[in-house]
This record gives sequence, structure tokens and C-alpha cells, in this order.
Amino acid sequence: MVAPEPPLGGVDLQDAVCRSMAAFHESYHHRRPLTIECRLLSDGLLACVMGGVSTEAGTTMIALHRKTMVQESRSAFQVAMQDEFISEVERLSGRHVAMYVCDSHFAPGLEIELFLLAPAAA
Repeated sequence: MVAPEPPLGGVDLQDAVCRSMAAFHESYHHRRPLTIECRLLSDGLLACVMGGVSTEAGTTMIALHRKTMVQESRSAFQVAMQDEFISEVERLSGRHVAMYVCDSHFAPGLEIELFLLAPAAA
């Protein structure tokens, strides 16, 4: 996909990242997150929080006291996808992602993706 010209910033970047992360989630989990919010904090930290991400299978496994297995699976997926997530944020922002951090939580079913953006080129 072609990078936007000029690169996106502010609310436009937040909205574009929300759309992209929701599309990734739908593509791999076969449904969109129930909620998604992205915020650019102090022009360097992009936080994306998705809610309602639990699948039926995950919910069933948690009810069967297999929470650790579900957590390991979610974490492994986020690590496996990090290059795609980072590439998309770099494409949209025109900035290098210096660091990526992710995690998930069960109750409520949340996933968070944090992207630390390098300073914009002068």
C-alpha cells in the first residue's frame, strides 16, 4: 500500500491507525474489535487500545481455567505480528518506530499496542 503524502499526524494518524489495527484484527480473528481508540501522546507515543477482543474459543478456555494458555497464545500472536503492525504505523506516520510494546488483559478483554515514534525528520 502506498504511503500517504504527506505523512499523517495528529487526529488523521490516530484515525488511520485505528482503521488499520481493526482491519488486522478482523483479518486474523475473523471479527472486528468491539471498540478501538488510538491516541498520539506528546507527539511520540502512539497508544492503540482495542476492547472486546476475546474470541469464543478464548472465553471458553478461560472458563476452563486455561487462562495461561490463552495469554501465551495472545502474546505469541502479537509478537508474530509486530513487524506488520510496525510497518503500517511507519507507513502512515512517515516516522520510524523506535520501540513497540504490547499486552492483553482478560476482564475486560483488552489489547494494547504502544508505538514509540522517533522524532519527525526536519
